[in-house]
Amino acid sequence: MYLSQSGNESALEVERIRQMYTDRDADPVVQQIWAPFAADEVDYRIQQYWCLATLMRSVGKSSLRGLDILDVGCGQGRHLRACLDFGAAPENLFGVDLHPRAIERARKLSPQLDFRVGNGTDLDFPNEQFDLVTQFVVFSSIFQDKLRQRLAAEMVRVLKPGGYIFWWDLTKTVQRDVQDSLQPRQLFPGLSSTELKAGLRSQPSYSMLLPRVMRPFRGLLDKFSYPITHIAALIGPKE
Repeated sequence: MYLSQSGNESALEVERIRQMYTDRDADPVVQQIWAPFAADEVDYRIQQYWCLATLMRSVGKSSLRGLDILDVGCGQGRHLRACLDFGAAPENLFGVDLHPRAIERARKLSPQLDFRVGNGTDLDFPNEQFDLVTQFVVFSSIFQDKLRQRLAAEMVRVLKPGGYIFWWDLTKTVQRDVQDSLQPRQLFPGLSSTELKAGLRSQPSYSMLLPRVMRPFRGLLDKFSYPITHIAALIGPKE
């Protein structure tokens, strides 16, 4: 198949991302830092689910029951498995990822869910199939703005009218030379976005040790006790 210059650049970027995650999987230091019980991993996982629950409650959802859900960049499927605990039905959960080994592992861990190897910029799903499309730290791995825009457009394409996108990502891309700012509102023009800020809290949070009379100020103190590293956002609804 013939690729234009722009298309060839995009293909190279997709391959770079695939290789980046292959290298990460083989890096023992990375695996240690993000091991299941590592402090940072646990802290971020708790914040991810707290933000998801908080934002879904803000639009009247008390669970994920009855929703068709797609996780873009699903990795080994951890977030989709969490969706089962949040009320979603197995037959309504789909995941797509560039990394064949990650999808192979996801299928072994959760054979009841639909996992597919694929490129998020060309999602192999019909228009308006999902009530909720999620992404966890995907856009920050993409260094081409056009590719980020293409991914965002694909996520909107497969979203049902009235549906939402849940975003959890860094505030900047991870490239070493020039880190682009990541703002959900810019990537999803025309859709409203409700956002929460997140970052690694001190272990344990010192504000938990405050005297009872000071506890009403705990949220304010926590806000200034750690740097903001991530944005959680609920984008939509799609009209």
